Amino acid sequence: MEGKGKGKNIQSVQRAVDILNCFDDSRIELSLNDISEQLGLNKSTVHGIINTLHNNRFIQQNSNGRYMLGQALFNKSIYAIHASKARLRSLSKGYMVQISNKYKCTSHVFAFDGGRLQFIDMTLPINSYYVISTVLNDVMHLYCTASGKIVMSYMSLSERKEYFRHTELKAYTPKTLVSKEKILEEVDRIAERGYSFENEEVEEGALSVAVPILAEEDRLFGTISVTGSKVKIKGKIDEIARNLKEVSGKISRELF
Repeated sequence: MEGKGKGKNIQSVQRAVDILNCFDDSRIELSLNDISEQLGLNKSTVHGIINTLHNNRFIQQNSNGRYMLGQALFNKSIYAIHASKARLRSLSKGYMVQISNKYKCTSHVFAFDGGRLQFIDMTLPINSYYVISTVLNDVMHLYCTASGKIVMSYMSLSERKEYFRHTELKAYTPKTLVSKEKILEEVDRIAERGYSFENEEVEEGALSVAVPILAEEDRLFGTISVTGSKVKIKGKIDEIARNLKEVSGKISRELF
């Protein structure tokens, strides 16, 4: 797997990383004693490393004396996200070329960022006179696009409720689902089968198949999709979905 070093770990650096890894969603604040017990290290050792992390703003201390992750990590996380997107573009390109040329359709890669899909890359098939693609400067609606419905399938119930509260369900074609109940039924099916299908819901004659790209703990990191004419995709939906799942799995393993 790319990204995993094979050299010897430096103990002091590893302990600093272990301290940072003590914090998670359920443990936002920790005392010196909490960290010491969790790592099985004496307090003086932990305190020395924490002081160094604190001086470099990787850890901050509240007025109650408990520790939290610091601002420096937030700043670095922004750069890490940009780097991950750049790697996603690089790693996916070869796969997208293969998929696009195989089905004579356009392939797209999107990153999931802040509740929205961000366009990463698009690949057109060679030797095709006509192609169908997404209008990238427009708003990507979640409820009627293949990649958008993937996002909805990873939303919590409260997130879905909030989404519908702020979204006008507009019909773009006779096949666009504008019933919240029917959309949620489709989203549940997507979660079960692991891929999404857009059936002329935004543009008549245009079909799309999308699958998720997952990070650790099955978190949604992005999507990869194929978009094309009805004549090119109809009858090949399951085959395209299988190919996209294989590609998505390879990208995830190389990225994470």
